[in-house]
Amino acid sequence: MSFENKTEEVQNLERENRFNGDHWTLESHLTEADAAVQAIMGRLNEAGWTDDEIGQFDVAVAEAINNAITHGNFGIEREPGESSEAYRARIEAADASAENNKKVTVEITLLADSVTVVVEDEGKKKIDPDKLPDPTSPDRILKPGGRGIFSIMKACDESDLSVPGRVMMKKFKRTGDEIPQ
Repeated sequence: MSFENKTEEVQNLERENRFNGDHWTLESHLTEADAAVQAIMGRLNEAGWTDDEIGQFDVAVAEAINNAITHGNFGIEREPGESSEAYRARIEAADASAENNKKVTVEITLLADSVTVVVEDEGKKKIDPDKLPDPTSPDRILKPGGRGIFSIMKACDESDLSVPGRVMMKKFKRTGDEIPQ
């Protein structure tokens, strides 16, 4: 029975079971990213992290997983002048393809004072953040896309993109005066 043909209740139970350990293997489907982010944020909440402590870490994790699927496993990049609709259509076609068999691995390490999430794709594309255009520069501010890595780096206390196809993100738990406003 394929995943699409299962009832929503069965799908939810399978997702819950898949996210029990610290190392997960995801199918390259964008819905998998949402489920993984929800599972990680649920763990942080269960561990007593507040929304202020989590900050935008959920955005960073979602970006990392979506980038692993879209750019790493599908190999899709936005073409110059390509409309958002056309770009999204290419991603959706790859997502629905029967040839979509690559995986994304997610590893979570939750300690008393920090959380580390490592996302790895099968594309093994090297990312050099220093060579990416600044999405906040006046000539790029209104352009769609190009904010994923920037968001990851801003939302995390530490990040490492030095290994091709791998993003490491770390967030430290803060209390009181340590929480940036």
